Amino acid sequence: MDDLSVESGRERVRAVRRDLAPGLWVKAGPLMWRRVGAAPVPGHASSTKGTGSMRTPAHPLAWLSDLRHAFVVLGRGGTADAAIAAHDGGTVLFDTAAHHVIRRYGTGPVSEEYVRMRTAFTAHVGAPAFAVGDHGAYVIEDLIAGEHLLDVPSAARVDAVRQLITDYAGLTSHAAVDGVGLRQLLAHVADDLFEDAPFRERWDAPHLGDLLDRMSWVPSAYEATAKNLMVGRDGRPVPIDLGDLQLQPFFAYPIGVLISAGPDALSAYRDGGFDDVLTALWAAAGQEWTGDTRQRDAVLVARAAFGAARDHDNGVAGGVRSLFADRLAAIDPWLSATRTGGFV
Repeated sequence: MDDLSVESGRERVRAVRRDLAPGLWVKAGPLMWRRVGAAPVPGHASSTKGTGSMRTPAHPLAWLSDLRHAFVVLGRGGTADAAIAAHDGGTVLFDTAAHHVIRRYGTGPVSEEYVRMRTAFTAHVGAPAFAVGDHGAYVIEDLIAGEHLLDVPSAARVDAVRQLITDYAGLTSHAAVDGVGLRQLLAHVADDLFEDAPFRERWDAPHLGDLLDRMSWVPSAYEATAKNLMVGRDGRPVPIDLGDLQLQPFFAYPIGVLISAGPDALSAYRDGGFDDVLTALWAAAGQEWTGDTRQRDAVLVARAAFGAARDHDNGVAGGVRSLFADRLAAIDPWLSATRTGGFV
């Protein structure tokens, strides 16, 4: 990371110094600053959104190895003792004594609609409890004690994904709205996708059922990745980094997390290990999960196509076929069959 981006991050953190505890603040990670003498920040807290995890040095003076980017907070200040300049242009502050996180999003104050969606989401999915301050300028949420999904043993990982799917069944039952199906959602990229043989061979419309024409949509985070799912000390899944919460198809987030959970979760999915909880989720959306091998394949491919189209629409470089190819690579070894189903 170049000095210019580090300096920009430093200035962004200093801009919220009224919330920072008094003392000497030193650079403690790519875009992270900590107050010298502060309590340790959980390792997971500094490793989201592409920022490398920061482990506490063996000796406090190790923090002083780079004073070029240090600064001092004078006066009464606030209570936060660690801060990250987030990749969305905002800041994430950690109050380790109160076990709170204070998030200011780079997109600006959160809207009333965001608060409504997040309230519904938190009521059914184990996300951190939250409150909004200063007319939406920041969100205060609980600092989660736990580990990232990929840092727990395989069996615990599968159990956490199963519980996430169960939680999503409750969310879908109580907070879903009717929305468009995959046919309309992908219509603007369908010609591009069908030029690509791997998509043609794997797209299986007959086994997507009603997903083609209508779907339940629920509040979900944009990034359905293992990096943004914690496993609490009680083993329950806790989605974090919810600043991009938005309406998405009911299956997009839980299936996306399942895919990113790695080979053991995908093997369990292929072998029917998630069929019981997926039956409940599909039923909550007014649809049927048959447990048929071809339906399992079709849903994985549909999730890859949805993600590629959405990223394409949001300006991610590479073109929709390349974006789909990247996502297909993550699931292809676990597809049981290749079928040509057509886009009808």
